[in-house]
Amino acid sequence: MRSGNRSGVVTEEGYPKLKVFPQKRIAHFRLLLMAKINSAIHLTRQFCLNKIN
Repeated sequence: MRSGNRSGVVTEEGYPKLKVFPQKRIAHFRLLLMAKINSAIHLTRQFCLNKIN
């Protein structure tokens, strides 16, 4: 019972910290992902235009 309670305390203490940290990370990751997608779209568009011309 005591070990179970301890793990509960750890998750309760650790959870808010984890909750705050990944949201910033996720936002940063999303920005990176969007930038990568945009650059990929741009490159493919240029490639298609060059192929057509």
